[in-house]
Amino acid sequence: MNIWVVRQTFIYDNDTYVTTHLTEKGALMRAIDEVREHVHSNHDEDEVKEWIEDGTIPGDPEEELMCYSRDQLQRLIQKWWEYSDIMNDTIQYEIHRTTVAA
Repeated sequence: MNIWVVRQTFIYDNDTYVTTHLTEKGALMRAIDEVREHVHSNHDEDEVKEWIEDGTIPGDPEEELMCYSRDQLQRLIQKWWEYSDIMNDTIQYEIHRTTVAA
């Protein structure tokens, strides 16, 4: 059985957090939420609102992700990860597919 693992690593202290998901779409939605939460918690609300409006960062933090297809979510997480890299962020995000046996 395939499962997807979302890994979030804080580079300075090397703390790693993982979540597991039965679907790739679930893993993608979790990864997007983690990146958005980090960006929004570390910047002024007005600044973030401006970035959303001018297209600097993708999407609204209250946006419902369930209506997106897997392909749309993959594109959205890539945009967030690119933005995170541009910010020279201190967190590394990854999604891995693995197999478990019963």
